[in-house]
Amino acid sequence: MPVKFTDVFYTYNPKTPLASEALNGISFTIDDGSFTALVGRTGCGKSTLVQHINALLNPSQGEVEVNGFLNASDKKKRSKKLYQVRGVVGLVFQFPEYQLFEETVEKDVAFAPKNFGMSPEEALEAAHKALASVGIPESYYQRSPFELSGGEKRRVAIAGILAVRPKILVVDEPTAGLDPRGAKAMMDLFKKVHEEGTTVILVTHDMNLVLNYAERVIVMDHGKIAKITDPVSLFQEDIEQYSLETPLLYRFVKDLNAKGFSLPLEKIKDLESLSRELIAKKGGKK
Repeated sequence: MPVKFTDVFYTYNPKTPLASEALNGISFTIDDGSFTALVGRTGCGKSTLVQHINALLNPSQGEVEVNGFLNASDKKKRSKKLYQVRGVVGLVFQFPEYQLFEETVEKDVAFAPKNFGMSPEEALEAAHKALASVGIPESYYQRSPFELSGGEKRRVAIAGILAVRPKILVVDEPTAGLDPRGAKAMMDLFKKVHEEGTTVILVTHDMNLVLNYAERVIVMDHGKIAKITDPVSLFQEDIEQYSLETPLLYRFVKDLNAKGFSLPLEKIKDLESLSRELIAKKGGKK
């Protein structure tokens, strides 16, 4: 089932002088199997919104439906054992490596599956499969996660989320603090997870990631949905009003088109695809 928000409001510190409305009448649907980017200026409500998907927050008003679970402001409507939605929705926070705590890599990754009802044997099998999927070799399984490099810690933390086999994966600024090579490896991992059938929701300020990986974009502004579109359509508009920056590659292609190249924007997401289209325009082989 899709993720569906219906007229959702959320207020921090309600009924106090510090009350602050973070979400204001949010309604949208995210389809199964999609790769959606959630973007907008800092403080627009992105992180607050995604915490409603796995019920870390409950709406002040409205409802969120996720795979048969209902997270509602009305406690009588709210699903019983709503916490179990976290076995459906994996939420990767910014700097997830800070959440490591077990004495070995294997135990850390197996913790969540056991917590959601798998037997010790099933949890270990799920942990090993998840560790392999993020590129952590078997020789690391009995090592302390705190002995690993920063990038390895992050992959182990993500493996702990993937081990639960979530149907929906929410990743909040997953490339923060990573060098370009590490960032690409991380995003290629999420792309692989998506291609295997998982719905991916990417929260990011990096429009290059949106261009390269997302199929759909939800733009937030001051706690509201400003726009729902696709990356190519978004970058044809004035997005500075949302404090977003057009990717350099896209700006370069637009400059080329202004000089008469007529390159198909929807087919260009990286240097390789740009080179392919330029060769095709020159009469070469794709």
